[in-house]
Amino acid sequence: MLDQMFDTVRKATDATLQMQKEMFTRWTSFWPTFTPNSNNWAEEAQKYQKKWTDAVTDLTRKQRESLEEQFKIGMQNIEGTFQLGQAKDIEELRRKSIELWQTSFENLRRIYETQVSDFQSVMTTWTQAVSRVN
Repeated sequence: MLDQMFDTVRKATDATLQMQKEMFTRWTSFWPTFTPNSNNWAEEAQKYQKKWTDAVTDLTRKQRESLEEQFKIGMQNIEGTFQLGQAKDIEELRRKSIELWQTSFENLRRIYETQVSDFQSVMTTWTQAVSRVN
């Protein structure tokens, strides 16, 4: 049962990393182009660069916080797993296993919801920046 739980968490983590990789690849492909014909193209480029830097900095901070939360939850799950061996009977083991499983997936759901919300926030900021430049 624990192997399945760890395998599921590993797959979820892999999916998260793949999503982040695709997200950054798409972001960089949509960078606006600035035409040197306009009088203030350098100023526009600097403003956009500042907004982009702020958005990426904010996203990086949120990712760090999310990773710290994931490690904290992971440690709690490991501690909970070791406590399963202290069960006095099979019914207590079953109850503790179900509680650990439910807590693990509730935490995973909460982390993903936070990541999606953070992503939406940054995309809104980025979209506004791009629309003002173009």
